[in-house]
Amino acid sequence: MTLTFAIASVLAVLSFHAKTPATNLIGRAGHALAKVLFDTLGVCAYLVPFPLFSLGSSLATRDPTKRRWGRLAALVLLALSGATLAHVVIGTNPSQDYPPGGWFGIHVG
Repeated sequence: MTLTFAIASVLAVLSFHAKTPATNLIGRAGHALAKVLFDTLGVCAYLVPFPLFSLGSSLATRDPTKRRWGRLAALVLLALSGATLAHVVIGTNPSQDYPPGGWFGIHVG
């Protein structure tokens, strides 16, 4: 189930256009998901599927020693620190569809 959500989030984020929700490959739900991700993390929304794939692959393995929880935490930390850095480096412009660092970048950066 986690891997399915990861694939759906990849398709939703890659096909996201802020002004045309009908063009999203996952439909209105995909557009809503991508909008929340871009509003929250900005350009780092593209990184969200990686921790989901990592979590899904960890849960799919039967051997508990092969579960990589540290990698999952590192990927989440990468997305959050990238959002902060995007806000600090790029800044906010009213003509943008979403802030480069999203909500997280604005409040932390």
